[in-house]
Amino acid sequence: MAHLRLLLSALKAIAQRTKSIYLDKTLMVGRFSGTEFCLVIKLTHDDSYEDLVEQFLTQLRAPLQVNNLWLNLNYRIGTCSFPEQSSNAKEVVRRTAIALEAARSENTSIRAYKEGEDEAYLERLNLLEELRETMKRDSDELFMVYQPKLNLENGKIEKVESLIRWIKSDGQFVSPELFIHLAEQSGLIIKLTHWVIDTVLKQQQAWLANNIRLKVAINISAQDISHPDFIDYVFEKISQYNIDPDLITLEITERDIMTNEDLVISRLKHLKKTGIQISVDDYGIGQSSLGKLKQLPIDELKIDKAFILELDTSEKDQFIVKSTIELSHQLGLSVVAEGVENKASLDMLKTMKCNHIQGYFLSRPVKSADLLLWLNDYE
Repeated sequence: MAHLRLLLSALKAIAQRTKSIYLDKTLMVGRFSGTEFCLVIKLTHDDSYEDLVEQFLTQLRAPLQVNNLWLNLNYRIGTCSFPEQSSNAKEVVRRTAIALEAARSENTSIRAYKEGEDEAYLERLNLLEELRETMKRDSDELFMVYQPKLNLENGKIEKVESLIRWIKSDGQFVSPELFIHLAEQSGLIIKLTHWVIDTVLKQQQAWLANNIRLKVAINISAQDISHPDFIDYVFEKISQYNIDPDLITLEITERDIMTNEDLVISRLKHLKKTGIQISVDDYGIGQSSLGKLKQLPIDELKIDKAFILELDTSEKDQFIVKSTIELSHQLGLSVVAEGVENKASLDMLKTMKCNHIQGYFLSRPVKSADLLLWLNDYE
């Protein structure tokens, strides 16, 4: 309760300071939501827009006294000028919000709206709405593909990674990086991941009916694992399709694990106890060390393709990959190298005793029917 009172007092103090900095120029001060404020300032011909914003931020950053405490707060400012960058109030607000979001993502203190960003923003909103409608229709526009993983010790295909794809009815391919990122930003990722889990486990059921036993990796996000219904949903689908938990691997990036570390680790432990395997995806491009990973409830490490694509020609990559494999094995972790695109890299990884590889040299991600044909040819 004391924290809440302090927060409310701080918000009031910020609002008062915001209003007082340019008292003679301020037309309006308002609070949008949370810790976001809107300030409307009238400029004269003598005013420098950039200098005014810089001076405003400097004064805003001065230590703030709240309830006998001195606070040093960080601020980010998004700006949009009227009528130069917009001709109506609704548009000004939206474009200012776009600039503020850009300031956050670019880690800058001040960010002005740039021409064309609003159109791109509205395009993303339309794409999200299309994705929602596509999921509701349960059409074949959304579908799963599977990329085989080769066991380098016995030469067998025991695992695949499931990957979502979206091709619109007009034939337009939508980049998964784009629509998954938008789904994460909007919160739609929860429903999207549920769709993926249901589709993949249903596919596994069909494979098992034809005596095809493949472990399947499913990618999940921090939002998924943090959602209170996620574990129950996974178990519900396992029961519905009668799938052995040992056949399921959940892949999560090290960045997502660290987003809400205590909660995520607790839930990963719960899942791991049931037999589901946990894999750390994109290892090597985040902030974690192998020393940190030893504390996590994981079974597998996936070395990011950035270290694999030029493995056969880069001595530095060879050193990094070899040492990562050795240390991972000492920690009891299996290792997958993704992004293998030539035989020379595959042979090196085999010599380094990497456990599994995946990549275009082996196979591109393909639909289930094509995967089964590929498996028959491979055997």
